[in-house]
Amino acid sequence: MVALTFRTAADRPRAMQQMKQLRGTRRRRFCTGSFCTGWFCGPVVVVWLCMVAVPVRAGSPAAAADRLPAVAFLTTPRSGTLLPVGVGGFAGVGNTHAWQTPLSGYGGDRWQLLRLGVFYHPGRRVLLSVRGGLDQRLVREKREGPPRVHLSGDSLHDVEDFEINAVLWLRTAAHGRLDLALRIGMRLPNTNQHQGMGTNTSDLFFSLNLSGGPARFRYFLDAGVGILSAPLETNNQNDVALYGIGLLWGVGHRLWLGGEVHGYFTTRHVVPAGTESRGVARVGGYWQVGAVGVELYVQHGLTHRSGRLGSGLLISWWVPR
Repeated sequence: MVALTFRTAADRPRAMQQMKQLRGTRRRRFCTGSFCTGWFCGPVVVVWLCMVAVPVRAGSPAAAADRLPAVAFLTTPRSGTLLPVGVGGFAGVGNTHAWQTPLSGYGGDRWQLLRLGVFYHPGRRVLLSVRGGLDQRLVREKREGPPRVHLSGDSLHDVEDFEINAVLWLRTAAHGRLDLALRIGMRLPNTNQHQGMGTNTSDLFFSLNLSGGPARFRYFLDAGVGILSAPLETNNQNDVALYGIGLLWGVGHRLWLGGEVHGYFTTRHVVPAGTESRGVARVGGYWQVGAVGVELYVQHGLTHRSGRLGSGLLISWWVPR
C-alpha cells in the first residue's frame, strides 16, 4: 500500500498532464473552422446574435418611420416610392382672396367648398391620383375686365375641373437617394364656361420628377410641359412650362411640415384667353392621428390671376394594403 501510494503521488503530475491533453483533444473535436463550441464558442455566439438582433429590432420601427404620409395639400407631383402600398383620399375646403376667373372677367374671393381627391398606390412603380371639387363659387365679386363668355346666371359657381395624374417610377440613382419619375396628367372638362368659373377644356401634362433626401426630410423637383387647349378658339393651344419645387419635413412622430412653389407659365406674347400663367406658393402642416391626417395650409398667388392670400383645411386618410 505504501509503495502504491508513493507511486500514485509520484505519477500525479504526469496524470494531470495527460488529463489536460485529453481535454484539449476533446475540445478540438468540437471545433469548426475558427469557432469552438466549448467555453470560447458560447460567448462568441451570444455576441454575434446580439449584433444581429439589435439592428433587426431597431430596423422594424425605422422601416415604418421611413414611410411618408400622403400629404394632400402639396400638389407638386412626386414619386410614391416611400409611400405605403394602399389607397387614400382627402376632402376639405379652401379660400383664395382676389382670385380672377379665366373667362368671365370677374374677380373676388374664391371658395372651394367640397374639394375631393383619391390616391392609389398599387406598388412602387406607379402612383395614381384624382383631385378636383364638387362646388366652387366666387363671392364679393367685382368686374376686373370685359367678359369673354356670356354668363347663364347672376351667381358665379360651378364644379371644378378634375385632374388625373399617374406618376411612374423610372429608376433610383445615387445609392438609393434619388428617385426619377415620369408624370402624365390630364385635366378633364367638367366645368361650364357659361358659369364663369372654368374653361371646360381637356389639357395634358408631361413632366419629369426628381425626389431625394432622407425619409424625414424629402425634397422634390418637377419640370415639364403642359398642353392647354384654347377654350374660345378652335384648333388652337398654348404650350406652357410646368414647374414645381417642394419639401416635406417630419418634425415629430406625427407632425409633418411642407412647402412648395407650383404652377405654369407661358412664353407667348399673344396668349389665348383662359391659358394665362398661374402659380402659387404654399406652406402647411400635417398632423397624423392613426389612419387620418388633419392638414392646414396657407398660400399666396404668384401671378395677379392666381389670387393673393389663401388658406384651407383638409382631412386626409390612408388605408395600407
